[in-house]
Amino acid sequence: MVYLSGRWDDFETTTTPIPLPFFADKNNLLMYIILPAFIIIVGGSVLLYVVHKLRRAYGKRKEQHKRETQVAPAPNYEKPPATVLMTVVVDGKKTLRAVPW
Repeated sequence: MVYLSGRWDDFETTTTPIPLPFFADKNNLLMYIILPAFIIIVGGSVLLYVVHKLRRAYGKRKEQHKRETQVAPAPNYEKPPATVLMTVVVDGKKTLRAVPW
């Protein structure tokens, strides 16, 4: 407000400061450039770490499930051995003989 009473002491004037460039203020530089860059870099690193851990846990779970559900191969009963060696006692002597299966 400006009051005009005729004396210089009575003048109340408002002055507007000369605007400085936006990034001349160190707080603006920090808040709008450095802090977002820091958040992007750290956030990206954390995201990569979490993805790595999740993939590793999923792989372990998949391997465990694979081991639990794995079935042992069935034995082949179609072709039994043609002969079996047995110890036979003949006249008080032990001899090996092939006996058909």
